[in-house]
Amino acid sequence: MIIAIDGKYGVGKTTTAKCLARRLGYNYLSTGAIFRAIALKVIEVKIEKEDKEAIIKIAKEINIEVKQIDKETKIFIDGKDLTEKAYTHNEKIDSVTSYLGRNIPEVTEIITKLQREIAKSGNFIFEGRDMTSRVFPNADWKFYIQAEMMKRAERMYKILPDEEKETYPTIEDYSKLDHFHKEYPGAEDAIVYDNTYSPTPEQDAIVLEYYITHPKEILGNIGKIKDKKEPIKNN
Repeated sequence: MIIAIDGKYGVGKTTTAKCLARRLGYNYLSTGAIFRAIALKVIEVKIEKEDKEAIIKIAKEINIEVKQIDKETKIFIDGKDLTEKAYTHNEKIDSVTSYLGRNIPEVTEIITKLQREIAKSGNFIFEGRDMTSRVFPNADWKFYIQAEMMKRAERMYKILPDEEKETYPTIEDYSKLDHFHKEYPGAEDAIVYDNTYSPTPEQDAIVLEYYITHPKEILGNIGKIKDKKEPIKNN
């Protein structure tokens, strides 16, 4: 089974997907983690992010493996466990990652093919931008998570390293990001879930798990809500 989770920055896609994977006993993988893994390699070998051909070569040759160890999904890059680094936000890594995603579509295509290949190896929860629309349009379940901008900004601030909080983006910066992300609204048939007022990602995971384990009941309710064109809200 494939469960795809999409949504804007700061909605808690990663932590929610991890919690849901633990609850269901599924593997978990983030598009962002793979992008950051490639960014790590680019930084390690001291290639300029504008060197498109060299970066495409790295993306093609990098060996990425996903393994379940003690009920946790680990990412191995060229044989090294880089799970923590792949999921850690860092200004330099995030800058290179963002550049790759926006300016080198060949890298995005390589990562998309890689994820589809990985999906053949078991039950997976995949999380990331375009996950429900372009990467896995035929996923068994598709969720699009959203939250109010101020709440997302607050969540992003909490996970930043202390040394980066002084240069924390302004609301204007976040407004620009919101405008950029409007180009990626998720699949039309994805279940829209608003977690603005959710207390924890664990709570969100419980709700999403209920959708999956009680499909007849949930799909009936979702049909009524979608007729009103309103997202499901966790109050």
